[in-house]
Amino acid sequence: MRDDLYFLHLIAAAWQQSSSSQALVTAFADIRCCSQQDRYKRGYRQFERWMEAIATYRKHQATEGGATSPHTSGRQQSTVTLRLFREKHLIAELALIRAGEHAVVDHIRPGLHRLVLETGRVVWAHWLTEADLFPERHIPMAANDGRELSQPARTFRASVAGLTIQLNPRLGGGQFLISWSPKEESP
Repeated sequence: MRDDLYFLHLIAAAWQQSSSSQALVTAFADIRCCSQQDRYKRGYRQFERWMEAIATYRKHQATEGGATSPHTSGRQQSTVTLRLFREKHLIAELALIRAGEHAVVDHIRPGLHRLVLETGRVVWAHWLTEADLFPERHIPMAANDGRELSQPARTFRASVAGLTIQLNPRLGGGQFLISWSPKEESP
C-alpha cells in the first residue's frame, strides 16, 4: 500500500463491514490518527483534497438538483476546475465549463509549471525555459494591439482528454491559453 493513498484502504475496508456507517467513523478517526506520522502526512493532504472534491460535488448536486443546461442537449454540463502552479506557488485557479472555452494566464516565467485538478491529480507538468518562452523566431512586438499571434510557441496536451495548453511568447513573460474540448462535445 502506498503511503500517500493509505486512506483508500481504510475506507474500502469500512465499506465492506456490515455496519458501514460506524466503520466509516472509525476509519476517519484512524486516518486522522495516522496523519500525525511523517510517512502519512502527504497521504492525509490527499485525503483532505479528496474529501473537498466530494463536498464540492455534493454541494453542486444539491444546488443544481441535477439540472441540465441548454448547451448540453439534455446531458449534465461538465466542468473542469484546475489550479496552475509555478514551483510550489499557486498562480491561477481556472474553471472551464463549456467545450471550446479557454482561460488565459499571463506573465508566465521560466520554471516548473503544473496543472492540477481540484482532486490533487496532476494532469500536466513541464519545466519551461527561457527558450520555451522566447523561441528564436520573429515575434511581432512593435505594437501590442491585443491580437493573438498566429502560431503558439508550443502546444502541450494534458492527461485529461481534450485539455490543451498553448504557450505564446509575450513581452514581460509568456502566456498560457488553456482550453478544454472534451470528446463527447466535439463536432
